[in-house]
Amino acid sequence: MNDDDDLGRTLTRVLRTAAAFAPPGVVAVPSRSRRRMARAARLALAAAALAFVVTGVVMAVRMVTPTSYGPADRVEPVRPARPVEQVWPQAVRPLPPQLPWGGSYQLVLVLDRKSVLAETPNGLLQVNTTTGATRKIAPHNASAYGFTTGEGWLAWIDEAKVQGEPAYRVHVVKLDGGHERVLFSLAQTKGGDQIGRMAISGGDLIWSSVKGAGLSRTALPGPKAPLRVPGTAGFYLLAWPWLTDTPSDVATHPSGVAYVLRAGTLRNAVTGEVKSPPARATGCSVSWCLWSQGSRTLAATRDGVTRWSIRGMANTEEIILDRFVWTDGIDLATATPGVFKVTRPQLVDLATGITAAVTTDTGGYQTFVPCTVNGRPYVLDMTAI
Repeated sequence: MNDDDDLGRTLTRVLRTAAAFAPPGVVAVPSRSRRRMARAARLALAAAALAFVVTGVVMAVRMVTPTSYGPADRVEPVRPARPVEQVWPQAVRPLPPQLPWGGSYQLVLVLDRKSVLAETPNGLLQVNTTTGATRKIAPHNASAYGFTTGEGWLAWIDEAKVQGEPAYRVHVVKLDGGHERVLFSLAQTKGGDQIGRMAISGGDLIWSSVKGAGLSRTALPGPKAPLRVPGTAGFYLLAWPWLTDTPSDVATHPSGVAYVLRAGTLRNAVTGEVKSPPARATGCSVSWCLWSQGSRTLAATRDGVTRWSIRGMANTEEIILDRFVWTDGIDLATATPGVFKVTRPQLVDLATGITAAVTTDTGGYQTFVPCTVNGRPYVLDMTAI
């Protein structure tokens, strides 16, 4: 084995992953400017329904010792894939092909079991997926991004002039009624801070500084000025209440409710518990770690108790909801050399080892994906699994 062999295998993995998870022709998120799309390249953080109880640095810290997983570790194969509508029927529901008046829309976010957030030329709409009924959330705003839900609230960010100066604004609205309002604004300055990941918990909107200044919180419904959370400088919000010391897109981007990645050190903002990544891990969520071995992806809990061997290559830096991983489903051990036939993306549930094949061209890192079942538009909502 030489360096050229290693390079060849690495390039093969990159090309296969890029083919399997290329951006879709019809995206689930509205198009933005290049600068905004760079920020919006990573979506989503699960806004956990935990009370906001951060009062400062927790002195009693319990350290979780990482496990070093070797190549000879015994793992169990995940189960063969079946169509997602057969595996998780409760998580797959139809989408209206168009709005009641015949208008088209772009899917932005799954709000709950009955409704989605859609962007149209007429504004942001809450659409009931059963009846097709709509409710206007806010006027059309091409600069809106970072949509986050929790405790019956929807929050998002846009860019606008505030008192004649450019600023980031955070908007909130109750999903069961009421009008949207600006919760607070943050001035845009050259080299200045930006609003990173957001979560809603305990009646507060919690957000992370992109520049590493720590977390801030603002009481809902506002408007109120944000208050800095003591003891969080140098940490970034991942999936509340977990913070990370790794300044990556996952930690700093505000959008959505999905995943954690990269093998950084985690800290629980409520209990003070610390989790360090295993040496071999490419990416870790709160509970799971991933790495590549040959033509397969290996997954293991941080304590090494549960381990899976996943057929095909996955992006080892994407674990959705601390549980799900997308893979291309291709096993090089049985594939024709040099021929990579991309099959339907497969979604692996690390909690159970169950795998589902999904007819979608999206894949990736969101907690939902638009898909088709028998040629009709549906949405797969992973929060319903």
